[in-house]
Amino acid sequence: MVPLRRKLAGLDAWVTGLRREHSPSRGNIQKVELDHDHGGLLKLNPLADWIANDVDAYIRAHRVPRHALYDRGYTSISCACCTRPTGPGEDPRAGRWWWEQGAPKECGMHCSIETGGLEHNLDALRAEVLPDTGGSEAGAI
Repeated sequence: MVPLRRKLAGLDAWVTGLRREHSPSRGNIQKVELDHDHGGLLKLNPLADWIANDVDAYIRAHRVPRHALYDRGYTSISCACCTRPTGPGEDPRAGRWWWEQGAPKECGMHCSIETGGLEHNLDALRAEVLPDTGGSEAGAI
C-alpha cells in the first residue's frame, strides 16, 4: 500500500475500476466518494454500476488490450500473492484471497482497518446476513 499512498499524495482525486457486482462489500459503492483512507481524496468509481457484460462489450468496441493473465485462467487480478487462476465453473473472484472464508474479500487499496474503511464492508455484509434489520444489529458478524 506504500507505493499507492506515495502516488496519491498531493492529488485531488483518483479513479478506480470498482464495480458493485464484485462482492457484497462493494454493493453500495457510489460513482463519486470521499476516500478517507487516502487523506480525503475524491474517489471516482465510474464503472460502479457496470456488470461483466458491460466491461466485455466496452473492451471489444474500443479494442482495449486484454491482460495476458486472463489467457492463463485468471479472472480477477490483484497482487501476485493474493491472486490465483480460477477453475471451470468457479466464481470469477474465487481466485482472490481464496484462503479467506466468510470474511470480506477486499484489497487494502480500497479498505483500511486502521481508518475505518472496513466498516463499509461490514455494513454491506450485515445487510446481506440480516436483511430484515438492514444490517444494523450490533455484533451480528
